[in-house]
Amino acid sequence: LSYNVSDAQGNASQSLTRQVKVTDGLPIIQAPVALTVFTNSVDGLSVNDAQVQGFLNSATASDKQDGEITTIGNDAPQTLLAGETIVIFTVTDSTGNVSNAQSTITVVFDAEAPMIAETATLSVEATGTLTEVSLTAPEVTDNRSSDLTATPSDNGPFPLGDTEVIWQTVDMAGNTA
Repeated sequence: LSYNVSDAQGNASQSLTRQVKVTDGLPIIQAPVALTVFTNSVDGLSVNDAQVQGFLNSATASDKQDGEITTIGNDAPQTLLAGETIVIFTVTDSTGNVSNAQSTITVVFDAEAPMIAETATLSVEATGTLTEVSLTAPEVTDNRSSDLTATPSDNGPFPLGDTEVIWQTVDMAGNTA
């Protein structure tokens, strides 16, 4: 802007120039909600996994000048190991302003349910209207957890007739069998 002033007699003042600078604010970036994914590989999970790609592609950004910004970078590693990984998302607007946001991906290394060995049918002679039966827990195996035990749905005593006992277990990743 330039200002020119003169009085009623036509005397002009020296010209004054001022610079007006309009700046663009920082872009606004929204990181995705934290993600938990499961893998049964001790080598981790590829960044190309569909769930991970969905997570990485769900970050959004906008800017007052540029509107929606669709190019959003991130620092996710090529392989996500078991545990929590913080991912930083970065966006740059057309004037060079940079904003960051972060979220986490938690990789649980076990998505495979434990296995409970088959149990034989027990036949015992009744000792009354209810009969105590000593149940032997079946063997439990799991791809990652050790020392798992199975719990019966019913410990007795049992009435005359057939009673179905269902054995259950849960591994450290929350997988049930």
